[in-house]
Amino acid sequence: MILIIIMIFALTAYATNVNLGSPAKVYDLLVEAAKTHPVEGNEQGSYLTMRSKEGAIFFVINIGECLRPASRPMPFPLAPQCAGY
Repeated sequence: MILIIIMIFALTAYATNVNLGSPAKVYDLLVEAAKTHPVEGNEQGSYLTMRSKEGAIFFVINIGECLRPASRPMPFPLAPQCAGY
């Protein structure tokens, strides 16, 4: 049910919103915002980057969380947490 609500919100925001209008317009606005208000620590200050210090820390923490159940005596009941369950 929550996924349906999120999808409806995303479709109305990206497709019918007066300020956004389309995914291309959202992209253009994000690029423009990165030029006026760059994000410190991100590649070229972009909001649309995979290269950032915080992103690398988040990646390491999530990999650690996914590997943690493998070190326990009963890893199977805890394993689904990696898949977002």
